[in-house]
Amino acid sequence: MQRDLGDCQAIAKQATGYDPAAPPQTAEPASKPQRGGRLRGAAVGAAAGAASAEVRGQQHQGYDKLSDDTKQDYRQNQAQSGAAAGAVVGGARQRQNRRAQAATQQEQATQAQSAATGYNQSYKSCLLGRGYTVTP
Repeated sequence: MQRDLGDCQAIAKQATGYDPAAPPQTAEPASKPQRGGRLRGAAVGAAAGAASAEVRGQQHQGYDKLSDDTKQDYRQNQAQSGAAAGAVVGGARQRQNRRAQAATQQEQATQAQSAATGYNQSYKSCLLGRGYTVTP
């Protein structure tokens, strides 16, 4: 009986490529959710908004004649707009990354379960073919 069990285990392992003693590794779920996507996006957006405001301002002839306070207000307004847009993009990117990670983990779990099921079916079929009674 022990020889038959060992033979059927080897046959099932060879047929499916699955070894229940060493199941495939799945990605560990992130211990901490990633944070800061909105903040990073806002910082990048603010810097881009301020830089683009300076460039756009230099393209106008009267820009040099404006007071420094007016130029500063213009740059701040552009930086705020850029920060708001960057926060939206950063948050969306963060959510997209989380969804992709969850989908990958789900796919790996499904594949591992499918491999285990195939192994079990092959093992049981082998035992049944050798005249044993197999209970679920």
